[in-house]
Order: sequence, then structure tokens, then C-alpha cells
Amino acid sequence: RIKINMDCVEEMTLRVFNRWGEVVFQTTDPEEAWDGTFKNQELSAAVFVYVLDIKLSNATDAQQLKGNVSLIK
Repeated sequence: RIKINMDCVEEMTLRVFNRWGEVVFQTTDPEEAWDGTFKNQELSAAVFVYVLDIKLSNATDAQQLKGNVSLIK
């Protein structure tokens, strides 16, 4: 689990991909969360890949974090 002080977020993009590489969720809002839907339809339980591009105000470079998230129903 990644804990980020939201006051320090200068820029960010979070993308969630399905197993075919399709973006099923994207946001630039640090307060917005994915609810497990895509095009207003609930997705089946599966493993998804996330990519977080983030620049913090106290850092000189942006970072990219990648990982998996399991959608459990």
C-alpha cells in the first residue's frame, strides 16, 4: 500500500488497465478512486495493472509506480 500526503501532489495520472491493455480507469484527481466499473458496467473479478505517474512538490523528478490490483467481488 502506498501512502501519499495529498497536499504534496503537484501532478499525477493514475491509469488502470485490463489484461488486454485497455484503459478501464484514468484520473488526474488524487481524491478520485476507481469503483471497479468500466463504461458504467461492473467488471468481473480479475487482476488489473495500475500505472501511477506522480510528481510531488518536494521532489525534482516525477516517478512512475506500477503494480497489480485484484478486483474481488
